[in-house]
Amino acid sequence: MKTESISAFEAVFGKDYERSESIKDKGYAIVEPELVIFDRNALKVAPRKLYRFDTEGKRWYYEFLDGMNTVPQFYCGVTSSIASLNLLPSSEGLYHYYNKFSSMEAAKQDMNRKADYGSFIHILISRFVKLRELELDSIADMAAIYKGNYDLDYDNRWWADRAIKDLIAVKYWMDEYEVVPLATELVLPGKDGYATAVDLVCEMTVGTGQNMKVLQRDIKDGTMQRVRAAIDWKSGDGFHETHAMQMEAVLRVVNENLPDLKVTKVFNISPKGLTDLKCEIKDQTGKVTHTAMVNGEPISYFDLYWEIFKLRNPNFNNPKRITVFKGSVSLDAPATETVQTLLLNPHDIVIEKHRRDQ
Repeated sequence: MKTESISAFEAVFGKDYERSESIKDKGYAIVEPELVIFDRNALKVAPRKLYRFDTEGKRWYYEFLDGMNTVPQFYCGVTSSIASLNLLPSSEGLYHYYNKFSSMEAAKQDMNRKADYGSFIHILISRFVKLRELELDSIADMAAIYKGNYDLDYDNRWWADRAIKDLIAVKYWMDEYEVVPLATELVLPGKDGYATAVDLVCEMTVGTGQNMKVLQRDIKDGTMQRVRAAIDWKSGDGFHETHAMQMEAVLRVVNENLPDLKVTKVFNISPKGLTDLKCEIKDQTGKVTHTAMVNGEPISYFDLYWEIFKLRNPNFNNPKRITVFKGSVSLDAPATETVQTLLLNPHDIVIEKHRRDQ
């Protein structure tokens, strides 16, 4: 039983664990996204090959502009750029959330634990969509192995019950909305210099009811629609403006790179398995395309935030170096003797890796 659970963990979380260990060991990780195309009629041309370059708290994507892999082009991740501005207004719900805790430290600890579960269920859902089946009996073992491998310092046994119900909620959502996956893990660059990953591109049926549910009157009046949509999984409480920013970027990069897909809708999907085995749906289409006037010219909120980010970070797509510290600190010896400082150049790293892999 143990061997089976370990192999199940490796099948689902192996690459993510390798990434995590690489960041701890080297200060960075290079990830090749596992693109799966389900419908070659919908996606006739594979997108350009992009890789992911992760450091602690920062993410870039990159591709090579030449056949010899000597000229890398970097793109910043959307969540590392626009969301990092801290210009977006905090929601009232966030203030209520903080007020539930005795200290800001306790609130941050709770948020970090929720983020841990978010990473866990996000990968599980992605694997479920790719493999089309997951054994529910293996999830408790996977949660336990995850705790040990990722050095979690708290009891996460509750994850298994929630993850099972969240996966069932996703399955019910796919059935109810007649979801047909077209592709997963599309990683696409935008002409403005950012790139982002797309969890799922699919066809689905939507109506006019709550959560875009198809109602009887939709069937009667013909107001139900079959749409092509891009999906991003969320596990937290509620949806925020940063999510809308991210989904606007998703819509743009999909239609820039793959215009034949004709994606017209973008949704955040949040499984709520613990409540009613349902998913909460947020239609983010066009939510940040309203305009502001700047110097007498109209500009969308998304483009405004992007321009602000570029002004503050003129070298946003030129990661210069990564500083990694090794060794130890000691009161009995100078730091210059016990601490090793490594300055790594991302351009040199990716060129060396891909030329070595050729």
